[in-house]
Amino acid sequence: HCIVWSKHLFGLLFGDKNDPSADLNNVTDASSDMDGGALLKKLFVDDIETSRAMKDLWDKPGAKPPVPIPLSELTGQGVVTSTLDVQGVWTIKELSAVFLERYSALQ
Repeated sequence: HCIVWSKHLFGLLFGDKNDPSADLNNVTDASSDMDGGALLKKLFVDDIETSRAMKDLWDKPGAKPPVPIPLSELTGQGVVTSTLDVQGVWTIKELSAVFLERYSALQ
């Protein structure tokens, strides 16, 4: 699952806009035009809601539908990334703050 998801994310971030095999069907513009917040929302809210809507996947015994991350956790607001413990376990809000900071630096 993680390998498939990382390939999908790599294609969204670095895929060629003109490549017909790139999986950008659900993105309104190429991801290079998306800001970090929109990308986080797409991956951790919109795509999960789409997955939850596929009811036949969750009919199997023991299968639980995924739960989207609340948008308030994905903003990274109030987190000072320079003070984070690099060997500690980060919260979703801290991870989001680091992602948004690094994503904007790459653009």
